[in-house]
Amino acid sequence: MTLKPRDITRTLRILYPQVDLTTRAAGPGEFTVTMPAVSARGMGIGRDNGYAADWISRNLGERVHIAAVEFPPRRSDRYGPRAVITLRPGPARRPR
Repeated sequence: MTLKPRDITRTLRILYPQVDLTTRAAGPGEFTVTMPAVSARGMGIGRDNGYAADWISRNLGERVHIAAVEFPPRRSDRYGPRAVITLRPGPARRPR
């Protein structure tokens, strides 16, 4: 299966069906998800990225890992502060 932004969006909507979120391809094999910070923190992003990536992977049917997380202070909209999450296919690399 070739991973597409809509697949990630569809998976995140299982947990947050009403949340304003977007997923974009950010380069080869890299995806950027923008969603409300409160929703991201609710699923453990920024606190336990491994758990959040496992949940996404299990419901997506393809292994992904969270490569980066940002909570930009000036990035907000009518839903409040936003989180910017970078996802990449495959398992997270373990430090040696």
